[in-house]
Amino acid sequence: MIDEDYWKRVYKESWDFESKRIAHIIERIGAATGLRVLPVGMGTGSLAFIAGCASKHGHERGEADLWVENTNAYLEVTGPQVEHVPPEAALWVRPDKVENARAHFPEHDTWLVHVLGAHGLIRAIRFDREFFCRIDRKEFRLITPKPHGVVETYFEIPASSSAVRTFDVLLIHLKSQFTPRPTSLNDS
Repeated sequence: MIDEDYWKRVYKESWDFESKRIAHIIERIGAATGLRVLPVGMGTGSLAFIAGCASKHGHERGEADLWVENTNAYLEVTGPQVEHVPPEAALWVRPDKVENARAHFPEHDTWLVHVLGAHGLIRAIRFDREFFCRIDRKEFRLITPKPHGVVETYFEIPASSSAVRTFDVLLIHLKSQFTPRPTSLNDS
């Protein structure tokens, strides 16, 4: 029998760190664009233990963490949990995150937001048609590191890849995608 809570227990000690990283991204995007960013992923930003798989709670495996209100932009926030990762190191992307983004493309415009906190560096990868084609052509190799003593699988995206963009590129894109909410006479 599969233990649905295995990975939650493995990563439980990092939830506080992850929650702060997500809050930082919400604040940075809001300050730079004026857009509201809302948690949508199962348990995003929470320290509460939610037992069971995502589908038991109305969520999907690999879904993004955040949604930018009045856009179709969804954001998966990630990054290393250790301080010694240099900016030139490859970015790691979980395959289930890519597959969820692909399953909802193009209705969802999903971006990976990679935070390298020790260097104050935030980068973005857009999960778009070009990115999926690069995955299918095996341009990004699958690696199986043991970051928590257990084998995990990731796509390895070189930091120098054209798929890796600056945080400013994401901010400009979000501003361009904003669709104002219709106003009515009752709003005045």
